[in-house]
Amino acid sequence: MWAALKRAGHTDVARCTVERLMKAVGLSGAVRGKKVTTTG
Repeated sequence: MWAALKRAGHTDVARCTVERLMKAVGLSGAVRGKKVTTTG
């Protein structure tokens, strides 16, 4: 979300502020690098 705001031209938004606001509304960011389980 922070990167999208930055791309849109909002350069004065702090990353921690975006994180706090997203948590308040119940949003979560993209989860990258999730481990794959190959054995059951």
